[in-house]
Amino acid sequence: MNTEGAAAVTDTQTIVQQSFGGRTITVSRCGECATKSERADNFRELQLSFPNNSDNQSVQTLLEYYLQPEKLSGDNQYHCDICGMLTDGERITKIVEAPPRLILTLKHFRYDPASQQRTKLLQRVKLDKHVRLEKYQYELYAAVVHCGSSVDSGHYYTFAKDKTDWYKFNDCSVMKTTSDDLCKLRPPETPYILFYGRQDISEPENLPCTVFSNRLQLALTKDQSEYDSEKRQQPLKIHNIRQNRNDEPPPPGCGGGGFSSTAGNMFVC
Repeated sequence: MNTEGAAAVTDTQTIVQQSFGGRTITVSRCGECATKSERADNFRELQLSFPNNSDNQSVQTLLEYYLQPEKLSGDNQYHCDICGMLTDGERITKIVEAPPRLILTLKHFRYDPASQQRTKLLQRVKLDKHVRLEKYQYELYAAVVHCGSSVDSGHYYTFAKDKTDWYKFNDCSVMKTTSDDLCKLRPPETPYILFYGRQDISEPENLPCTVFSNRLQLALTKDQSEYDSEKRQQPLKIHNIRQNRNDEPPPPGCGGGGFSSTAGNMFVC
C-alpha cells in the first residue's frame, strides 16, 4: 500500500483548524491488481455535490453521497504504479477525525460544457436541523444563503443562531427569525454554506486575546473599539420579522448587495 500526502497533515493547528478542522483518508484501489494507495488530508469544509437529476435531497443524503465509493473509469481512470497504466478503479473518502464545527458547502454551481459557462443549480434541498457524521451528531447553527438565479448576480445574506434565538443578517438589517423560516426557503433563494456544531462538545469560553498574533490582536482591539463607539452612538435595532420580509427594500444606507466585477474577481457588495 502506498501512502501519499504525508506533508498535508501536520501537528501544528491554527485556531481556525482547531474550530473547524477535521481529517480524511482517501483510499484509491486499482481494479486490475487491487493495489491501494492512501492520502491523508486536513479539511475545514466538505463540498457536497448533487446526484444527477436530483431534487429535494436532504443534507444528510448529500453527506452520505459524498462518502460513497466513487468509480474511476473513462476520462477519470486510476493510474496504477504497479500496473504502469491507467485502469478502472475505485476511490473512497473516510472521515478519520470529525471536526468540532462542520462546514458544508452545497455545490449549487456547476460548469456547463455545452455553453462553456458556470450555471446555478436550482434544486431544492431539505435542510436537516441535525446531521450525523460518523458517530457524531451535529446541530445546525448558521447558514449563508444565495438569492439569485445566476452565478453572476444575486445577493448573499445569513441566518445565525445565538444560544436559543435565530436572526437574519441582511446587509445592515438584523431581524429576529426562526430556523423554520430558513428551512422553508425556495429557489432561487438557496442555502449555500451550512454550519453545524457537534453536540458532544460544549460551547467554548471566549478565547484570550493572547492566543492571537500581535497583528491580529491590534486588529481585534481596533475593531472592538470602533464597534463600541458605534454602539454608543446608535444602538443596534433588532427588528421583529415581518410578514413579507422578502419584498421589503433594503434599509436606508444599505447597498443593493449585488456583485461587482473587477479584473476578473467577484466581490460581494
